[in-house]
Amino acid sequence: MVNRDVLERGGLGGIRVHTEGVDEGSPDAHGVLLTSVDATAPTDGSRDQAMDAEPASGAWCVRIAGMRTYQALMRASRLRCPYCGVGRVMRSWFSLGEACSECGLRFERDERDDYWLGAYLLNFIATEVVFALWLTVLLIATWPDPPWTAVIWLGVLQMCLTPIVFYPFAKALWLAIDLAFRPAKPEDFA
Repeated sequence: MVNRDVLERGGLGGIRVHTEGVDEGSPDAHGVLLTSVDATAPTDGSRDQAMDAEPASGAWCVRIAGMRTYQALMRASRLRCPYCGVGRVMRSWFSLGEACSECGLRFERDERDDYWLGAYLLNFIATEVVFALWLTVLLIATWPDPPWTAVIWLGVLQMCLTPIVFYPFAKALWLAIDLAFRPAKPEDFA
């Protein structure tokens, strides 16, 4: 069954879907087949098989199989909605938006209290990786006499700043990862 509400709002990659006068499973005037949207249905490895054509009305008709994970991650890395790529995830650097302004995807999914633990873990991992990389480079560059006092102060500064800088990216990337494992359902849209 086509979720016409989500389709009409452009919730599938920001694409407006023409559904009037086209029965599900029948081709439109341009031969594009409007198929059911089942976000949980597995596909044969090519998850983003959208074919589109522009009907006479100017709207878009598409065949949709799903969203690619890397596409969602790239959208999230730009702090955009991982589902449609248009709406902003964050209202400000530290404030998460309630829902995407374009497709209506709610950014708070299910577990209200524990949902963002994954984002905190991503932030922690990014901070530790950045620390390990710059420490390795600094030690190699200054060996055999590394400036330990500078290493300690730079480490403290980096450990304080990296989580702040990476915070909105961790939230958006965690949302994209969650969408890859738990695809959006109609109740996830505002």
